[in-house]
Formats: sequence, C-alpha cells, structure tokens
Amino acid sequence: MSSSSPSSVPKVPRIDAEAFAAPPAVDRLQRLGLSICVVGLIGSVAGYFLSHDYFYRAYLVGWVYCVGIAFGSLALAMLNHLVGGGFLLVVRRQLEAATRTIPALLLAAVPLFFWLPRLYSWADPAKVRVDPVLRWKTHSYLTTGGFIGRLVLYFAIAWLLTWLINRMSLEQDRTADTGLARRMRIVSGPGIVIYCLAATFASVDWLMSIETHWSSTMYGFYLIVSQALSGLTFTIVIAFFLSRSEPMAPLMVKKHFHDYGKLYLALTMMWTYICFSQFLITWAGNLPEEIFWYRHRILSGWGVIAGIVVWCHFALPFALLLSRDLKRRTRWLALLAGWMLLMRLVDLFWQVEPAYVGAAGSQRLEMEWMYLAVPAALFGGWLWLFGRELKQRSLLPLHDPQIPTRRPRPCARAAPGAGRTAPQRRGGVRQRAQHPGHPLDHRRSGRHLYRVGDRHVGDVRGLRRLRPPQRLPAAGGVGDARVDAPVDAPIDAPDCAPGAAAAGGARGGHDGDARRE
Repeated sequence: MSSSSPSSVPKVPRIDAEAFAAPPAVDRLQRLGLSICVVGLIGSVAGYFLSHDYFYRAYLVGWVYCVGIAFGSLALAMLNHLVGGGFLLVVRRQLEAATRTIPALLLAAVPLFFWLPRLYSWADPAKVRVDPVLRWKTHSYLTTGGFIGRLVLYFAIAWLLTWLINRMSLEQDRTADTGLARRMRIVSGPGIVIYCLAATFASVDWLMSIETHWSSTMYGFYLIVSQALSGLTFTIVIAFFLSRSEPMAPLMVKKHFHDYGKLYLALTMMWTYICFSQFLITWAGNLPEEIFWYRHRILSGWGVIAGIVVWCHFALPFALLLSRDLKRRTRWLALLAGWMLLMRLVDLFWQVEPAYVGAAGSQRLEMEWMYLAVPAALFGGWLWLFGRELKQRSLLPLHDPQIPTRRPRPCARAAPGAGRTAPQRRGGVRQRAQHPGHPLDHRRSGRHLYRVGDRHVGDVRGLRRLRPPQRLPAAGGVGDARVDAPVDAPIDAPDCAPGAAAAGGARGGHDGDARRE
C-alpha cells in the first residue's frame, strides 16, 4: 500500500486561544487611538476656554457618536446569535469587544449631567417659566432627574445584555457546551426588542428634546438604524485591518466582505427611507409647529450641510454598493465604511448645531472646528479601550456550533469482486477527485477542517481539501483503485476490519474495482 509523503499532506492548524490571540496589529490600533485622543484633547482644552457652549455641544455630539458604535455593535451581536451566518461569526469577538466599552461610555456621560441647562431648554428654569409648552413637558416627562435616571436605565439594559452574551460566549470557549448557543439565542430575541424600545426613548431624551417644541414618531427608528450603521461600518474597518495579518488573514475572505457590503447597502437604504419619510410627511403637512425643524437645518447656509448629508451619506454609498465587484474588494469596501463613519459625525453635527443657532439667530463659524476636536478626543480614547478589550479573548469563538464538527463515518463495505459500484457518498455529498491542494466548491462539499483539541471542525470559509489520489492493492489481483480521502480524517474514525473490502467508485459511469484496505 502506497501512501503520500509527509511533506505532501497539508498541516492541520489548531484552533485554540493561543493560536487566535490578538496580533501585534491591535497594539498599533491602540497607539493610533491614543494619538487621535491626544490631538483631540489639545484642541478640546483650547476650545473650552474659547467657548464653553460650543464645547458642551461638541461633547454631546462626540458622546452620542461613540455610544452609537457600541450600541450598534450590541445589536449586531444579538442579530448574529439569532440568524447565524459565517460572515458575522468571524467578527463576533470584535462586536463583543465593542459592547464591553459600554460602562466607560456611561462614565463619559457624567459631565453631561452638569451641563443640562446649557444643552436643553427644558432644564433651564428661566426658560421653563416663560414657555407654557416647556412647563407642560417638564411636568410630564422632561425633568433633570428623569433624564439622568432613564439614561442610567438605558445603559443598565445594554450592560445586562452585554454581560449575559459575553459571559456565555466565554463559557462556550472553556467548556465547549453546545447548549450555550441556544441560550444566547434565547437572550438575543427579546434583547433586540428591548434594545429598540430603549433606543427609541433615548433618541427623545438625547437629541429630539434639544428642540422641545418639535416631535416626530419616526425619530426613534432613525437613531436605531444610525447606530446599526455605525456599528457595522466600524466592524468592516476593523475586519479589514485584522485581515491583513495572521491569524485572521485566512478566515476573512472576500465572500464575508461581500456579505458585509450587502448589509451595509440595506442599512443605508433603510436610513434613507426613514429620513425621507419623515421629511415628506412634514412637508406634506406644512404645519408651523413641525416645519421649523427643517427650516433651521436648510436655511441660513445649512442647506450646504444638508446637501452633503444627502449626497455623501446616501447617494454616494448607495451608488457604489450596487456594484458586486466593489463589495468584494476589501480595501475599497473598508474605505467606503470609513467614509460612512465620517458622515455619521457630519449627520449628528447637522442634527444638533442648527437647533442652537436657530434659537440664538447667530453663529460663530470660527468655532465649528470643535465638532472635530472634541469627538476626536472621545473616539480616540474609546478606540484605545476597544483595542484593550479585543486583546482579552481569542479573535474567533473556539467552540461555536456554526463551526461544524466533522463526525466519523463508517467504512463502506462490499464483497470482493463486487465489480461496478455506485459513486461513493459521504454525508450525502458526492466525493470528487481533485488535484493535490485543490479545494472543492463549498456549495457542493463540506468544509476545510481544523482541529480543536480532540475534535475536527470546519472553518468558516466552507472549503474542504482532499489528499492526492492513493493507490491501494485491489482484491483478487484486479488492478488498483483510486481513493480520495480527506487530509484530516477524524482521530476517532473507525478502522475497517482486516480483510474487509471497501466499495470504491470513480466519477460518472466509470467502472470501479473492489479493493481491500
């Protein structure tokens, strides 16, 4: 019996925490975050002494921006547990790392509690006394204590969901308990519903109440989709960053980025639908208590920013993401995702700043740079914290059931001289001979196998490789038969009994010869 040389058999990589530890590239990511934070801090300190009001508003925009990435990552993590899919599996640890920054973002919200009268008219007693609408709303909902209590409640809900999912995910790595996947799915189902309700109320408290006389029932959906879009585009950028080095380089394939691009396109269209529907309803109604919100954001030069949001937040990404080739070009997709992260900041600036300018009737253009400096300081510090959390665990879930286990299959037996046999099937898949190292099409075959401890699992690329054809002595001196065997048959695969013959076959209708193992 002839066998392949050891050098011709591909090595089977092991999946463990050490093999999938964070690469040195994550350290560079943290250094980048610190650099951005330092530069932003210098500008923020200077801006604080130049204009307190602009600093407070820029801080609010930067904080909501970072919260959007973390909360959006939480929503995508729960979506992964609900619907599955390899394209979200390989970035699950990135999403979990982003969610673990939520307690730090709650601490970053503490300064806002002291600046409420400068940010919200309903928190200024002097304005409340002269405005009957503010008196009614502050009596029923918008109070300082209620704002702080609800904000803490939103973060408590998000942190509870984060803690449950991260704890079970880590336990799954340690124990390989397949039942934990079902428990995470059970948590994620109602978790997404609760998250949507919390984000809806948060949109009213954090952004919509800046102009207390205006209200919209669609604004909550705007914030939900905006957070999902922020979380997804940040994930795409980090996935591309990690795909340039081991150990994630062989796992982050073009098909995954293609799927990210499709989800990116869907969220962009959903965001546009919500924003345009809100504008269309307001324009059709033409009520004075509603149209002033858009007048503040279109007139007096703000129409330029509105045009940038329309063309650069929707039209450009939408037109480019229609291309299949661009979605499979990882570098271009990452650049487009980074562009969307910038546009999310521009959109928040357009949502917040015109409210204060419209009320005051004046604007200091020389101070608008603070909307870059202060968010940069917050985002840089958050990025450093994200990198620290990313290094705490392996970059791939080690025992997730979505990484399928290859189970041992019994040897097919046939009497000697059986002659013509049907093509051998394993697991319902026709085995096709390939050249050494040539992968089978993942749509018709199994998966390329990795080893985790004592079991073999398939990677998320969905490919399986076969050994080079081997020549075995045939039964009864009838020549040789070709055998296509996986490179990494399970350790516990049963051996055929000595003297038993395995049925073999060739492709199509060629004759197969009976052979003994």
